[in-house]
Parts: sequence; structure tokens; C-alpha cells
Amino acid sequence: MMAHFPIALLTLMLGVKCLDVLFGDRARFHFSGILYRVFLYCGAGSLGATLFLGEISGDVVKKSLCDVTALYRHEDLAYRVLWFVLVALAVDFFRRLKNQIPGLALVLSQRSLQWIEMGISVCIFWFLIKTGHSGSNLVYEQGAGVVRPVSCKTPVGDAR
Repeated sequence: MMAHFPIALLTLMLGVKCLDVLFGDRARFHFSGILYRVFLYCGAGSLGATLFLGEISGDVVKKSLCDVTALYRHEDLAYRVLWFVLVALAVDFFRRLKNQIPGLALVLSQRSLQWIEMGISVCIFWFLIKTGHSGSNLVYEQGAGVVRPVSCKTPVGDAR
């Protein structure tokens, strides 16, 4: 159940960033920048907790999977999400730093930073979808976390 928090928070982050890019200049959407940061930081924290718990549960179910490489694929995709979230945090830090140091304002405009954050958010969402699909493959086709499926013909822990 914990794995669904980063999915929800980072998906909401993309939605808020879309509103921010499209309607951020209007007075009624002035809260979108703050809401984006809230979803980004909460999503990053919950993603870290989910990865930690996923490592523990991966070690438990690894021995009962038909295809262990599916677990490793899922883990790799989850870490790709983490890397893109870290890039989004770095861009947000750069945006805050840019407002503090006058020379950095010449490097990138506010609008270009919004589009960069939008692109990173889309990448995060794309890898969330791929990670969720590989996770559902683990549960529904490999039987991770459930009783060992009868259709599994390979010995326990045998990677193909």
C-alpha cells in the first residue's frame, strides 16, 4: 500500500506543473508553484521510504519468483524515477538559488525553468507508469508476495 503514495503525489505534481505552465501567470493559480513543491518534496520522501521497503520485500520474494530478472527490472525502473526526482529537486534548488544570486538570473529565465521542470515531471510520470507496469507484472504474472503459482515450472530462485 505504501508504494502508491509516491505514484499519487508525483502524478499530482505533474498535474500542478501543467497548471503552472499553462495558467501560472493568472492570479487564481498563484498557489501552483507552492503546491508543486509540496508534492515534489512529499513525493521524494515517500519514494525514498518506498524504495527502502521495496529492497526489503524484494529480498523476501526473490526466492519464490519464476523470473528474478523481472524483479531487477522493476528495481531499475524505480531507481530511474528516483534519479529524475533528484534532478527535479536540483532544478528547484537552482530556482531558489537563482532568486538569491543576481548573476544567475541571466543564465535561465523563469519561463524556461518552468518548461524544464515540466519536462522532468513528464519523465518522472513516464517512468512511474513503467515501474507500475513492471510491479503489476511481478504480482500478477510472477506471483510476488502471494502463494507460488502452479504455472511456474522452474526451480525456486533459478534466474533464466
